[in-house]
Amino acid sequence: MAFRVDWYIPGQIVYTVIWGEQTVADGRQANAALVKLLQDGQLGATHVLVDVNDFQKSPIGIGLIRDNVAGFRHPNMGWLIPIGNPNPLIRLVGVMTARLFNLRFRPFATIEQALEYLEAIDPTIDWAQANPAILTAANNDEKPRADAV
Repeated sequence: MAFRVDWYIPGQIVYTVIWGEQTVADGRQANAALVKLLQDGQLGATHVLVDVNDFQKSPIGIGLIRDNVAGFRHPNMGWLIPIGNPNPLIRLVGVMTARLFNLRFRPFATIEQALEYLEAIDPTIDWAQANPAILTAANNDEKPRADAV
């Protein structure tokens, strides 16, 4: 597994980091972990940050994409915000997927830009509950594992 899914702000912002090459199984496991957190989130206002800075590649296919975006269609889903500058093909698939499944989608180059955006659009976020340590852990040389979720 080359991903981690965890709360940045419990009930409000999920932080996901994906690195390396993803398999179909990785995608399904990440989606299941995301759905588990979204179930405890706020209706229509649980935002998902996805750090793709170290993401290299994943199998592509409409069926796989449909299966792996089930979490993004959850009723508690707010904004989907990819962070980083992935290769152009990954960026294109992200934009097409967001349009195909009518997702609220806004990519940013840095985590700081993403958090500033959320602060501007969602005044209900309780920033005092933020766990910045999760961002540091996600960027260590030894990437954390999602099976800890």
